[in-house]
Amino acid sequence: MGKWHLQPEGVAAVLTAVEDDLGGMNEAWSARRLESISEDLDAAGPAAADVTGAVVALLNAQGERLSSMGNRVSAGLVGVESATACFENAQVEMLAQCQSHMLASAGSGDFTWWYGSELPAGAV
Repeated sequence: MGKWHLQPEGVAAVLTAVEDDLGGMNEAWSARRLESISEDLDAAGPAAADVTGAVVALLNAQGERLSSMGNRVSAGLVGVESATACFENAQVEMLAQCQSHMLASAGSGDFTWWYGSELPAGAV
């Protein structure tokens, strides 16, 4: 990669879409939803008790897996949001620092901040 090119607005749009999808997944697999499904299966009566138990066990097992997936997605969201904020803040800080040193170099003729102790050929 030759340079960084982030578009914070684009990153924010993707994060919002992921958050919405995560919310939908969490709602679909909430404990309340699983209880509702279990109650519907119980209504089938004793003849379907084995089936009801198996479906409830399957849903509970998948609920744990989906909870784990949701935690990973949430951690990714936090990480990307944080990295984007750090990038934006660093851009502002870097610009301010460069402007400050530019003005100082223009006034003093000291360009060591830019080039170190050895000035390149042609530098003042």
